[in-house]
Amino acid sequence: MKLGKKYLFSVLFTTLFMIFITSLTIKHLYNNNNITKEEYLKLLLSDTYGDNFYINLVEMINRNFNPINIIELKEVKNNNFNLHNKIDITSPKVYIYNEINKEYKEEYNVKPDLFLAVYLLSENLNNVGIESIFESNNIEQFSNNNNLSIEQSLNIFINDKKNTYPSIEYIINLGMSDTNYNTTIKIEDKRYALISLYANLENISFMNKLNSKLNEKYNGISKIYIDNSYNGSMKIDFGNKKNTMKEVLNSILVFSNIFMEVI
Repeated sequence: MKLGKKYLFSVLFTTLFMIFITSLTIKHLYNNNNITKEEYLKLLLSDTYGDNFYINLVEMINRNFNPINIIELKEVKNNNFNLHNKIDITSPKVYIYNEINKEYKEEYNVKPDLFLAVYLLSENLNNVGIESIFESNNIEQFSNNNNLSIEQSLNIFINDKKNTYPSIEYIINLGMSDTNYNTTIKIEDKRYALISLYANLENISFMNKLNSKLNEKYNGISKIYIDNSYNGSMKIDFGNKKNTMKEVLNSILVFSNIFMEVI
């Protein structure tokens, strides 16, 4: 049986109309996305991140507007999040910074970077009872704006923090390895970013103790290297650009607990 021209036209018109309506719906949802970046970040770093992400995403969407099946999330860089030191930290023991910002593996339209790792380490050290603050200024940008080297800028920031908070005993320079090799460690079905500890003559005893304790409880999670450059900071890398933020966070949680034991 041959299909009439009228029938074919009706099918074609209906299909095109449905595509048009769907496009308008997606555009409307895209332009009226009420999910805050902070809430999205919280979801990404929750315990279910990477496992039931889309289920939790739908639940989060439902809390913001009527239940839907289609959504397009805008790209988010972590430095767009509103990350600040806790206001009740008055006598920090630890000060954390990163020299040059680099990005970890992009997932779910979010590009996490070293600044986020700095923030998370500070937060988790505070959670285990070690008062900590982090550098919220962009040191690389400060250097460029003032025609200074990174080393000169670091001296300014470090001296300022020491003068403001005489309680500071440990300064951590948090970085990311420039290597391309695999820095993901799997321990008991959980994935971690390799922790690289850089020791010098001033802190080699402490760093050796930290490395031994980390590997005693999480075999293979950290390695120690000799680095003669020293400005009073402990240089520590968490993974490289191939690591996910969840892997970095897992290592930060481990490091925070071990660091508390060692000091």
